[in-house]
Amino acid sequence: MKLYISIFLLILNNNIFSQNHLVMAQKIKYSDSRTLLDKLENNQLEYDFFGLSKNPTDCIYFVYEYNSFFIDFEVMIEEQKVIAEKFKKACEDIGYEVSKITYGNKPFYTSELNAPVYRIKAGQSKEKVYEAGLKIIYLVFGYNSDTVFEVVP
Repeated sequence: MKLYISIFLLILNNNIFSQNHLVMAQKIKYSDSRTLLDKLENNQLEYDFFGLSKNPTDCIYFVYEYNSFFIDFEVMIEEQKVIAEKFKKACEDIGYEVSKITYGNKPFYTSELNAPVYRIKAGQSKEKVYEAGLKIIYLVFGYNSDTVFEVVP
């Protein structure tokens, strides 16, 4: 997961692609993310996570580990530091404890540390993780269930 997130952000931040190598990302409305949550839970995705993003600063990741769903926000670029504070506050406001982990990625800002990842454990219910994600995208980014996202990776 670490490498793919870093590559995705590098590409988006630096527009490192050409017409010949452009791969169109899948786009979905948030309201259609339940299908991806089903696939994630049933190990039917290529990776043990997927992300939803509108631009390089607003990607949230849905992870399924240890029979539970998690929602993560990784701070890879300077602009995401402010968003991380909004993410933490929004999660706490809707009743989730936020933990700090890392995927081991080096951020694209000056730091001796690996990029921080802020995580909530949303539980085992797909409906609960869906609702938590919807509240987060609204409170942090101002999006709603009709917002179209690119699916990462």
